[in-house]
Amino acid sequence: MSDGSPILQPREPAPADYYQNNLTQAFSFVLDRYADVLVADQADSLRLFLAASADAQRLLARLLTRSGPYFLRSTLNYSEVSSPDRAITELHHRGLVSFDAGAADRLMKLYTKKVLCECFKLPVPIQRSSKPQIIEYLLGRYADGQIAKRLAKAQPWVRLCHPSHWRLARLLFFGRANQDWSTFVRKDLGQVRYEELLLSGPQYPDATSLSNRLWAQKLQHLCYRLDEYPQLVPALFEACTAAMQDHKSADRLQRCVLLLGRWVERNARPDLALNVYKLTNKPPARERRVRILQRLGRSEAAESLRQEILSEPLSAKEQVFEERFGRRGAVFQPAVTEMLIHGPYDSIEAYALQAIVPDSGWGVHCENNLFKSLTGLLYWPVIFADVEDAFTNPFQSAPHDLFDEDFCHRRRALLTQHEARLTDDNELLAFLSQAYSAKLGTANRLVNWSLFQTVPLAQWLEAMPVRVIRLLCQFLIRNLADYRSGFPDLFICYGRGDFEFIEVKGPGDQLQPQQRAWFRVFDELKLPARVAKLRPE
Repeated sequence: MSDGSPILQPREPAPADYYQNNLTQAFSFVLDRYADVLVADQADSLRLFLAASADAQRLLARLLTRSGPYFLRSTLNYSEVSSPDRAITELHHRGLVSFDAGAADRLMKLYTKKVLCECFKLPVPIQRSSKPQIIEYLLGRYADGQIAKRLAKAQPWVRLCHPSHWRLARLLFFGRANQDWSTFVRKDLGQVRYEELLLSGPQYPDATSLSNRLWAQKLQHLCYRLDEYPQLVPALFEACTAAMQDHKSADRLQRCVLLLGRWVERNARPDLALNVYKLTNKPPARERRVRILQRLGRSEAAESLRQEILSEPLSAKEQVFEERFGRRGAVFQPAVTEMLIHGPYDSIEAYALQAIVPDSGWGVHCENNLFKSLTGLLYWPVIFADVEDAFTNPFQSAPHDLFDEDFCHRRRALLTQHEARLTDDNELLAFLSQAYSAKLGTANRLVNWSLFQTVPLAQWLEAMPVRVIRLLCQFLIRNLADYRSGFPDLFICYGRGDFEFIEVKGPGDQLQPQQRAWFRVFDELKLPARVAKLRPE
């Protein structure tokens, strides 16, 4: 299964200046919306770009789509830039690029091993070393300035100035740190299209909200690198504590707390882990506290917290945890069948699929893609409805709050009206088909368009009764925060309206809490689902 990118027929190659046009559009958008939020030098960088000549803009646009901040001058020749040298000179005068070396170790990574050896006339034994070893050798023999001077004579470089300003502009335009300028490229090349959106005001209306977002992003980055920098744990705990006191609703900060807590717990510091997890109730924080308290022999405290979870579970995972931990032996168990593995296989899912599907039927390894995609199609008008603060840039594949707990609450009236129009089975099927035809290839966070290349939509709709589609889509749209993952691996169709969901488990593999939660849903809705356990002969 692919990553879900829309499947479109690429257009003719984009015009040579599309990089420049895209960034002009993006930076103008950012300045228009966030001029009061940006500090002076951040805004100045964008204005300097907009005031530059076409050649200079085109060259800088190319630099911003490459990994930097260093670039060899020999690699800066582009067909759309008539005079790279003049463009570089202009960008340098505007303070947007420099010829400063910075740290010599980063600069040397730009050059090949061969160039380093020739530039410094290294003896043959050193030349046989790896490039990292050669860099270490040179750093021990030469000052940074000496290294830079020799490299500049061999192959001059250009250094991009203010990389943090460009990253910030990207964040403000897209609203997401993991979306980059390639989004423009894919759109320009006809590889993706986006829904026409009615945009709300800025995502970060003031400097404080932006500062909080950047601070949370920095904390999260550091939490992911604790294996490298374990000495940061005390400082990160203090930072998370202070941040959570002011911004308890910030989801990113809560994720930081969970990352920190898990690292501390895994590194055998249970008392500190308890204190970290107390900073948030975001699942699985309370579950982890119960387990730690139990391991520490503090059974009374563990039971008290377990009862708190029992009375008001905050997620499907918490509900499953309470059942398994608190009521051992009374836990719901899905149907399980065992299968013997005969011979080699590429994956247990592929093996199970081949073994289970009858000659008269068909099956697909689709996991979460099936009902997320059907839900995305069925509730398209609700997902892309004009709701305050839901859309703040033209390249969103979903509203900002799609996976928030109050997503449906904010659209309650619209949701009721939409479902009222689809009470008839034929109307529901017709709507799905029409939505598919009208929106094919349009970016929707829930819809994996490649799924319908594997199996056409009409075939999916024939395989399941309409009741099943309605029930599961209604359930999922109301529970996206908890149930967007964990769906069984396989969909098997034995005949029209005769189907089954199957989760495949290899030797030693167990159902995860999210998967258990889905099996409980199937049981409540009386839908056919089971676990297939594969084991060698």
